[in-house]
Amino acid sequence: MNGLQLYPQKIDFSSNKILWASRLDRQKQPLLLLEIAKKLPQFEFCVFGSSVTDGSDWGEQVCKSLHRLPNVRLMGGFSSFDEVLNENYLLFLYTSKWDGLPNIVLEAISAGLLVVAPAIAGLKTDLGTERCVLVNNESEPSGYVNAINWVLANHKQAETI
Repeated sequence: MNGLQLYPQKIDFSSNKILWASRLDRQKQPLLLLEIAKKLPQFEFCVFGSSVTDGSDWGEQVCKSLHRLPNVRLMGGFSSFDEVLNENYLLFLYTSKWDGLPNIVLEAISAGLLVVAPAIAGLKTDLGTERCVLVNNESEPSGYVNAINWVLANHKQAETI
């Protein structure tokens, strides 16, 4: 991670809040986020984003589905990552189906957040496990659920990632 300014880890193990910030488009798998949130009702998912490439109808349907869950807060779009850092989070959740090296993950890491993300392309090859818990199957909620539960159950190890 050459040139990336890293700040101290900001894992708040007392927080039940998980940050998700991305486009509400198919590539970013917000419907996978929906399934993860259903399986983890003890967590509050703070969801930032709006539909950009898949059209407003698809994005509206996704928002309606997410809004129905009592543990999901839809926060709307954002123009900079600093706008989403208004609360203490346990971690940053990234669910993209494919990507190169996503800026949003770099920003989360730089801000000191631990990241749970799929082991895809740039994330696996360029970041590895530096402040990341990587999930092998990017389309299955169980891997993300297990990773989030692992972070919560293994404070000491999670702090050293």
